[in-house]
Order: sequence, then structure tokens, then C-alpha cells
Amino acid sequence: MTGIKICGLTCLEDANTLNKTRPDYAGFVFYEKSKRNLSYLKAKEIMNSLYFDIKKVAVVVSPNVKELKIIEEMGFDILQIHGECPKEIFEKAEIPIWLATNINKEIPEIKDHEKIAGYLFDGAKYGGGKPFDWEIAKKIREKIKEKRFILAGGLDEENVNIAINTLHPDIVDVSSSVEKETKKDEKKVLKFVRKVRENG
Repeated sequence: MTGIKICGLTCLEDANTLNKTRPDYAGFVFYEKSKRNLSYLKAKEIMNSLYFDIKKVAVVVSPNVKELKIIEEMGFDILQIHGECPKEIFEKAEIPIWLATNINKEIPEIKDHEKIAGYLFDGAKYGGGKPFDWEIAKKIREKIKEKRFILAGGLDEENVNIAINTLHPDIVDVSSSVEKETKKDEKKVLKFVRKVRENG
């Protein structure tokens, strides 16, 4: 069954929405340039309101070891890294890492490390809600068979099943298409979750 990640939670109402709709993963963004950026204190408050079986993913950009340790102490299940990933992070991380890559027109270089549990592929701009060339994704899929393939970028209730049937991702990741005025919209999230679950 394809896993579902709802990314960019910003408030307790978002946690309530996810508790009702039951995706598999919830994403928390720690990046000052993002409109969904959270303080650690706010993120912990939201995390504490989520059902235990919804895995918590910390989304960071070029983190340092100090940030890693804070995230691990907060109880996150997965670290999703955009930008650079220093080798110290690989050496010291005690939780699985998802390495994120933005795709333009070419197949990106795929780094490998035993700590990398999965690869997330997004459009040219992270969080922009824009799809990328799925033909590139097909070629990438062949290269990372042993790792989790997380698909993001422009997914919504209309195209997610096409994406699943075409690319067979392990997890689909969505944010902006299930929002209304920066909050997660319960009806939109529910429609998205149902579409994915119907597909099996």
C-alpha cells in the first residue's frame, strides 16, 4: 500500500485534521524562508496532539549536528534533508534520513549511504506545488530499488492515482494542494487520502 505524507503542518487544527484523516506521515518544516516554518516549541505542541501511529518527519535544509540532536530529542521518526547533507549528519544520525532532491530537466546525482532510508523527489522548487517530468522519475526509480521512493511536487486528488500507477512510489507527499488559507483543509486532505487508499 502506498504511504501518505501530509507536509507543512503549522497549527493544532492541522493536527486535528490529520487525526481525523489518518495519513501515515506528518511533515514539520524548519526553514526560515518557508511560509510553513515552525519554531521547535510550536512543532512539539503540534506533535503532541497527533496520534502516535502517525510518523513525524522533520523537514530541514542543510542541517548541522546541533539541529540534528534537537530534532532527535524532540522525538521525530525521520529526518528529511534538502540542500547539503554534511557527512557528520550521516555519522551521527540515529533516525532514518530521507534525502530530498529537486528535479529540473536532468537525472540528478543520487548519493548513497546506509543511513539514507529513502529519497524524496520534488519539482524544481521545494514546496512550490509544481510537478516535474515523470519520465525522469521512472529512470530514477530504477536506480533506487532498495530504498524508499517518495514522490512530491504538484500532486493532488486528480493526478495522484495516475502518479501511483505510473511510478509506483512507496510514499506520496502533498502540502499546498490540500491547504486553504495556509491551513490543511479537512475535506481536501480526506479526498486525497481516500484516492490513495482506493488505489491500494
